[in-house]
Amino acid sequence: MVIKLDEQIEAWELPADHPVDALKEEHELVQQLFDRYLEGGQDSKERKDIGREILMRLDMHMAVEEGVFYPRVREVDAPLVDQCDAEHQAAKELMEQIRGMEDGDVKLRMFRQLADAIESHINTEEKQLFTKLENSDIDLADIGADMQAFEASMIATQTPAWQPGARG
Repeated sequence: MVIKLDEQIEAWELPADHPVDALKEEHELVQQLFDRYLEGGQDSKERKDIGREILMRLDMHMAVEEGVFYPRVREVDAPLVDQCDAEHQAAKELMEQIRGMEDGDVKLRMFRQLADAIESHINTEEKQLFTKLENSDIDLADIGADMQAFEASMIATQTPAWQPGARG
């Protein structure tokens, strides 16, 4: 099921039985959006829309990971989960700076810096954390169901972290 949030962003129900696959899918989508934003060639409105979508998707993705995923998988490797959370906090700081900027070369450089930070974070999750989870006895289906419910609640209440209208 696809739920329209606004013209640029859609959220889908996370497959409850495969939350790691859903997170990987979201990682891939954000990387594609960064590529589109950074390659240029689009008009300023389109670039602004892509930037806004990147920020909204990252806000939503981080909220699900921080609200459900990280607390539930912490037992597998607490220091690694702490590292992932610290990477989120650093990315959020960059995102806040970007939101306050006018379009131009400085904003483009900040988006490049954010893209690099997110790529590094994705590598940490996918190559280390997700591998450890897949080799553990943690009930990923149960975690996925909780992530799905958390995301649905955010959509229903339009949590301000990703609410349409955020600057990009």
